Amino acid sequence: MKKQLFPRSIKRLLTLILAAATLAGCSGGGNPSGSESSPQSGSTGAVQYEKTVLSHTDFDNVAIRGRSLHTEKGYRLEWPYSGFTLRGYFDGSISIQVADAQGYADNASLTVTVDGNAEQKTLLKGAKSLVIADVGKGYHEISVRKGAEITAFRFTLTGLSFTGCLLEPAEPELRIEFIGDSITNGVGATTEDGTLRYPHGVNCLSAYSGMTAGRLGAEANIIALSGWGISKGSSSPTEIIPPIYGKYSPFDESGAEWDFSSFRPDVIVLALGTNDGGADPEKFRTESVAFLKQLREKNPGVPIIWIYGMMGSTLSGEVKQAIADSGLDGIKYVKMPANCAGGDRHPTEKAQEEYADKLIKEINRIIK
Repeated sequence: MKKQLFPRSIKRLLTLILAAATLAGCSGGGNPSGSESSPQSGSTGAVQYEKTVLSHTDFDNVAIRGRSLHTEKGYRLEWPYSGFTLRGYFDGSISIQVADAQGYADNASLTVTVDGNAEQKTLLKGAKSLVIADVGKGYHEISVRKGAEITAFRFTLTGLSFTGCLLEPAEPELRIEFIGDSITNGVGATTEDGTLRYPHGVNCLSAYSGMTAGRLGAEANIIALSGWGISKGSSSPTEIIPPIYGKYSPFDESGAEWDFSSFRPDVIVLALGTNDGGADPEKFRTESVAFLKQLREKNPGVPIIWIYGMMGSTLSGEVKQAIADSGLDGIKYVKMPANCAGGDRHPTEKAQEEYADKLIKEINRIIK
């Protein structure tokens, strides 16, 4: 259905060739001049390294990732795995400017990946800026991801400062949408002793969702709320995903609709049902059918993989029946093994790795 992903070595080579080919179009740092050339690409072209401060209104060559919303103040980065990616020529420190941090946590861990090497940076609530990287002069690829769930920490990205220039963003070869709950968020996955640590025990990069996206080199949108379900939530009957799926965020007071044309997934991974435990089976089936049809309406022709069982499988029969009752093609049910040995009886990080392994096999069957 989709073209096979390039091997990483070939993908890297193509990226470097593209970087050399687009050098003359380097923006955010001025026109090429001087004598600095790209050591990776072997290009004889040169780059002018200028101090650059970009407002969010000038982010033409900044690839904003995740289900984010551009407002008059900046880009709202709320959902897990939201962030941005940079490609270009940099020298020295690269900083972000931020505002309007909200959520129950007083800080959030940002995973910053520079040329394939990841490290953690801590963004404090109330901070106005953060140095995300310090690099040597040359070509670099930098990705920043917020691991915290939407209720824990959300903020506005208002600007970016660096010395160098940006290249046009590279298009991802694969796009995945994950829809889930605390398991998809990674609650408890970083603990093996059964204790729950907030906010450090909540990071989607320690969950099957972030692991799957990272290992496949895919871009991902994650729509996940701990405790939420399809027909009911674990603590409230109104905490359900279907009514908010078409919205940017349940915390956005403007009620902004999500622009589905801005992110067209190649596959959707649905991981709901755990918090529906104890629901009326008929109601769960009916509302699951309606949600599956909603997903397909908003994402025509996109395959759906429904994974279930990570914290129990009491509704497995109803999940299978809902898939059958929907009458839709291209929906696959995948049962996952239960694991409640992590924080707050959630799956451990090792279990999450096993889920990612199994899911990657299913996705590869679809995209090849």
